[in-house]
Amino acid sequence: MINNTVNRVTIIGFIDREPEIREFPSGGQVCSFTVKTSEKFKDRTTGEDREISQVNRVGVYVPLFINAIQNEVVQGDLVYIEGRMETRKSTDQMGNDRFWTEISIRPYHGSFAKLNATGAGAESSFPENKPSNEPSQWRNYNTKNDNPNSDTGTSRRGFSSDNEEDDNIPF
Repeated sequence: MINNTVNRVTIIGFIDREPEIREFPSGGQVCSFTVKTSEKFKDRTTGEDREISQVNRVGVYVPLFINAIQNEVVQGDLVYIEGRMETRKSTDQMGNDRFWTEISIRPYHGSFAKLNATGAGAESSFPENKPSNEPSQWRNYNTKNDNPNSDTGTSRRGFSSDNEEDDNIPF
């Protein structure tokens, strides 16, 4: 039996619905929106150009990302999303169970970046394209070096330890 599994989703698509921020009774927040992805192909039988689109729900639970999304992201923006697929259940007022699936971005388990620029002269919001002396709102929680102002250390995805002995892990 396999004990190690992976739940990782990566999409690049367009914001299909304006981001909506809701607060939990506990004080936390979630930013919800949908991202549309499309695949274009030529139909084998008719030779016509076809397109298949998917709309994916996204839930962001990282306060830093929520603030950046609230201030800079609008419908139609091209975004990079990396997170986990999660299925949720709730009961409506009539007592019916409702299920939905979303890509969930949680602290230390996801990334978000705005890929396109809106407005004249705007630049990409990928952290790699930001000047090193400017703190990035789009910080990637999966990097070894979390300080955008520091030039020390190497950035290795999925590792957060400064201990070189961790490099001996066989996977």
